[in-house]
Amino acid sequence: MMKKSLLRAVLIIWKKIVVPAGNIDGISSVNDRIKVTNPPSIKPKEPEKQLCTVKKGDYLSKIAKEVYEKANKYNIFLRPTSQC
Repeated sequence: MMKKSLLRAVLIIWKKIVVPAGNIDGISSVNDRIKVTNPPSIKPKEPEKQLCTVKKGDYLSKIAKEVYEKANKYNIFLRPTSQC
């Protein structure tokens, strides 16, 4: 967790100091000397799989309200399986 916050701090410094310095007249280059030797690998979180029994009279927005707590998220069910 420490590596992630350190990387975030380095990026903030780089965006606020190094990038603007390179955009000033008379400065042809900026030697930032920032090296990230072992960047942390951040894997996307796997979505939880959840089974739902569809009963007569159910509709997508009703199921979305039960599963995602928002009825307007029904379009998640319309995605192809390869994107889920």
